[in-house]
Amino acid sequence: MAISPITTQFQTLKDTLSKAASISLPTDSDFPAVSQRWSDFNKPTPGAIINVTCEEDISNTIKWANTHQIPFLAQSGTHGFPASFTALHNDGIIINLRAINTVNVTLANGTATIGGGTITKEVIEAAHAAEAHIVTGVCNTVGVVSALMGGGMGNLISLYGLGVDNMVSCRLVTATGEVITVNSEESSDLWWGMRGAGHNFGIVSELTVKAYPQVNGGVHWSGMLGFPGSEEVVGKVWDAVLGMGGMGRGMGLTVVFVRLPPDFQALMVLQLWYAGSEDDAKKAFAPLFDLNPVMNMGSPTPYTHINAANDIPCAKGGRKPVYSAGLEKLDADKLKSVWSQWEKISGLPDAGQSVILLEYYGHEKSQEVKDEETAFPWKNCNYHILAVLNYTDAAFDADAEKFGNKFRETLQQDTKKMVYLNFATGDEDPSAIYGCEERQERLRDLKKKWDPDQKFSFYHPIKL
Repeated sequence: MAISPITTQFQTLKDTLSKAASISLPTDSDFPAVSQRWSDFNKPTPGAIINVTCEEDISNTIKWANTHQIPFLAQSGTHGFPASFTALHNDGIIINLRAINTVNVTLANGTATIGGGTITKEVIEAAHAAEAHIVTGVCNTVGVVSALMGGGMGNLISLYGLGVDNMVSCRLVTATGEVITVNSEESSDLWWGMRGAGHNFGIVSELTVKAYPQVNGGVHWSGMLGFPGSEEVVGKVWDAVLGMGGMGRGMGLTVVFVRLPPDFQALMVLQLWYAGSEDDAKKAFAPLFDLNPVMNMGSPTPYTHINAANDIPCAKGGRKPVYSAGLEKLDADKLKSVWSQWEKISGLPDAGQSVILLEYYGHEKSQEVKDEETAFPWKNCNYHILAVLNYTDAAFDADAEKFGNKFRETLQQDTKKMVYLNFATGDEDPSAIYGCEERQERLRDLKKKWDPDQKFSFYHPIKL
């Protein structure tokens, strides 16, 4: 393993860090644990990981890195996967926020403060203990703050709107190491950009969000329906979904194309969520139950366990290139074509754990916040569909890329190209991630003001 050229400079950084902070080098025993990512595909290869424990550590690390002209990238849950990560090599560092993971819920004020390194599971558990709901994603080990800044998609958006709609204020460490407060009153121009593109302007040490009283005592209903897959079945099931007329308030649906043991038969699985009782859930999803699924599982579920079905696909390790598309409309013919493509590639050796995920939530609440109020551009996207390839041999990379490009072409060939930032591969045109030229120009103006030297350039960067 190559020794980083920056190793000799760390003593000056150590002198500025808190006692609990640490520096992990590739030769250290803890490095595999702190550097492990959800995907080994396109991962960064830093010369060191700085394990910070407070806001001052972040600030001092950025100032040190700037003094020595060392590139840096922040991480929390280590689930990010953009192609731009490969530009961080052993002459750069990662600032690991994971120890900054406090969650303080004040339901009386309708707010919660979340540390920059907090993961989804920690927020949900803290909220549940306070008899509150907070908008998060559906993967327990994803960093919450970064996910919310990118849009904040998840079950609760049908009740409370997108994550960006629920951001109240943040503490931001800028490209110079300065710490500022950003909200609708302080640095209000930047606040627009933070909600949808915040990764480009600094490192958030603390985020304040809205908190709401629990629905149904914090016990929701979750279920899983499974169908033996074929193009005919996929078309029939999806037509039934479309026939429901949309996801209503307190409803969420994830479609999964997956091969399950022991025989690894190709299945179409529907993961259902409902914020209420079992009886009401079954009424809401009645058209899907009427299809007589071969797998029919469901039960009242404390919200602390609502993401449990995703714990396996959210596990770290393996090569997992991701390809995604956001769609306003999705007809059965396109989904059947995707099924056919996936069934073929997932049947190959070493690719059997590859899946298709289609997230479908109610967006009526999020659309109450006008498009121009945040930098998030795609409130008109009803469906977010992604292909997650999963294999171990790098020799399969070319086949994966070929599949991913065809997958996106199939879905977007006759429609505007849109992609949810948190699902983006990183090879898309900036307009697909950040929207129209007017939005991009506004983001570039903010970039020129707050990060003219493009220090924050490894996660879907806004280029000047």
